[in-house]
Amino acid sequence: MANNEIEKTIKMIDQKIRALENTKRVLIEEFGGGQQLLPLREVKGVKGKEEKRKDRISRLLQDEGSLSSKEIISKTGFPRGTVNFVLNDKKTFYLADSKWHLVEQKGAQ
Repeated sequence: MANNEIEKTIKMIDQKIRALENTKRVLIEEFGGGQQLLPLREVKGVKGKEEKRKDRISRLLQDEGSLSSKEIISKTGFPRGTVNFVLNDKKTFYLADSKWHLVEQKGAQ
C-alpha cells in the first residue's frame, strides 16, 4: 500500500514539474529569454543573495566591459530592482555615459 501511495505522489510531483516547466517556457517566449538565472541553491539569506548577485554583475562587467542597466538585466536574468540595488554600491560600480563600470577599472580607462 505504501508503494502505491508513493507512486501516486511521484506522479503528482511530475505533473507539477511539467506544469512549471510549461509556465517557464511561456514566460520566456512572452518576455524574451534564454537568460541564465542564478540557481536557487546559491542563494542563502538576504546577505548571501546580495553578495552572489553582486559577484555575478561584477564578473559580467569585467568580462564584457561597461553595460547599460538594461543589458545587465538581460544578460543576468536578475529583476530590475535587484540590479538597481546591487549597482547602488558606489564602492564597486559607477555610471558614466549611461553605462555601468567597475570602480576598480576607473583608473585603467
